[in-house]
Amino acid sequence: MPDAKNPYATWEENFRTHMRSRREALGITQTELARELRAKGLSFHQQTVQRVEGGERPVRLDEAFLISDALSFPIYSMVKPPEGEIGSMYTAIDRLRRAAARAQEEVLEAESAFADSAEFLAIEFEDLLQRESDRSGAVVRWGAAWMVKARRVQDSLSDTARSLNGITDDSDDDWTEIAVPFPNVAEDFRWIDDEVDPWVHMPETERPEAMADMQPMALYDYVRDYMENWNEQHPEAP
Repeated sequence: MPDAKNPYATWEENFRTHMRSRREALGITQTELARELRAKGLSFHQQTVQRVEGGERPVRLDEAFLISDALSFPIYSMVKPPEGEIGSMYTAIDRLRRAAARAQEEVLEAESAFADSAEFLAIEFEDLLQRESDRSGAVVRWGAAWMVKARRVQDSLSDTARSLNGITDDSDDDWTEIAVPFPNVAEDFRWIDDEVDPWVHMPETERPEAMADMQPMALYDYVRDYMENWNEQHPEAP
């Protein structure tokens, strides 16, 4: 119960209520919160957080601001009466945004790592094109199918990063215009998607775009069988 002799007791009670509910909604333990507050310069331990939330220890103004910052919740909201369903919804949304921010970092890191491998694939595919004069041949179509797979993954990662940015971005900019800072190395091979020579007269199932729908092992079997048949038909080849 608020202390009638302390006109700020209700504010403190509201702060404790928000502190506990906010921490729990974010999935942060008392120990983890104490560790973060120590990093901000406060001499807090798990027991300190427990006593504050339990009303056994008052909160100084500087502590209140740092606790609010650690919980990413405005100080003025921390001292307001709980807002029932609306306040709970706000907390749930903010928890979602925190998770999206972490996911966005992971996606961008994955995109960067994948781009390195895709670039290596593109270099090897370029060499393959130099060696194979017939772009309608099975080997070129096999390599092109893997380029299509790589492009699809890069496009998907970029789209995911943009979608996550729509949750995490606080700016007034169009969140769909986020600049994903990784070049799509398959961009130079967009002709693979074009329904022009060398594949326009081929059955759709034999075009790289359709072959890219095949499972990896099926693609390996495809080119292996082709190479085995070719070797049988050209035993004199080195």
